Order: sequence, then C-alpha cells, then structure tokens
Amino acid sequence: MEFGEEIGKGNYRFCYAIKDSDLSVKINRKFVIKKIAGFNVYFPAFIFSFLKFGTMNPNKKEYEILANLPKKLRKYLPEHIAYRDGLLIQSRPKNYDGSYSASVYHSKEVKNELFWEHVKKIEAILLEHQIYPLDIFRGGGNVMIQKINEMEWIPIIIDFKRIGYRPIADSLDFKLMFKSQQKKKFLQRMEAFVNQYKKV
Repeated sequence: MEFGEEIGKGNYRFCYAIKDSDLSVKINRKFVIKKIAGFNVYFPAFIFSFLKFGTMNPNKKEYEILANLPKKLRKYLPEHIAYRDGLLIQSRPKNYDGSYSASVYHSKEVKNELFWEHVKKIEAILLEHQIYPLDIFRGGGNVMIQKINEMEWIPIIIDFKRIGYRPIADSLDFKLMFKSQQKKKFLQRMEAFVNQYKKV
C-alpha cells in the first residue's frame, strides 16, 4: 500500500489517499501536541485518545462502531470499509462527474433539498435505534456531499467514533450518563448543523 496526498487530519489521526485507487487510509497519530506555558509539548496520542474516546486505538473503535450500525445507514457510509494492521481503509465518495466529493465544511453551504431530506432520514434512523453520535454533525467536516446527479445529493458520513457517555472525558458533563441527555445534545447539534449549512 502506497500513500498519496494527505486529504485530512484531526487531533488524533491523519488521512491519506491511497495511490492508484479510490481509497483513503486513516492513520493514528503517535503524538499530540499540547501548549504548556507557551511551549509545545509532545504527549503519546494514545493517552488522550483513551481520555476522549475510551480507546487507545481510534481506528479500531470506529471500525467496530461502523460494523454494528443499522443496515438502513449503509447507503450513508463509504462503500468500502476495512480495518487492517491498525489502519482504517475507506472508499472516497465520488460524484457523478468523476470528481471526489467535498465535505459540507469545505462547501460552506448546501443548496439541495434532497440532501437535507437524506439528513432527516439519517436523524430518524439514529433516533429509532437510540444512537446519539456527538461528532458527526459538529462542524461539517465529517459529512461529504456525494452528488449522484445534478438533482440528488446525499450525505456520506466519513467519521463515526463518538457515541454515548465517556466516563473520563464527560466527567464534567455527567448528565450525558443518561440517554435522554445524549439525545438532547445530539438533536441540538443536528439543529445547529442544519441552521449553519442549509441554504434555500
């Protein structure tokens, strides 16, 4: 496997294109940088990953979550998802014209009613199964806009790793121990996502 260009990065992972394919690979960072007294200090990433996500391996955790999601959500996930040797490999969503799909964040706004109908369907499926992810619809960077044709665009979720209560990271927000509070926060983030990016 030969890595190509870097196509994304977060606090805990890098994402690269895989050369000569339509696949991407997520790689766990080895270190995270924290600024202390004006100096950049490097810490092992697995420590902060455990504190935030309850796992030392975000890739493995995300793969396990994806593998257990309701079948109704499959159309809103990358077509190919695999976990191998600590790496999370996913297909990159492509538009009808052959170009790679852009994220909602990079598009800044989405003027397509069918796209937002699909967002409502995703919300309904998650609510039906009492799954309350708090990272997907925060900021717009985890949702791609796949243009099936000129009329129909659909959301593709490319990051799905924060679900439920995290005993350490959420210790200051202990209300999230309760499903009702997780649901409330999830709906608040959904509403903020729609208000920020939906344009008519």
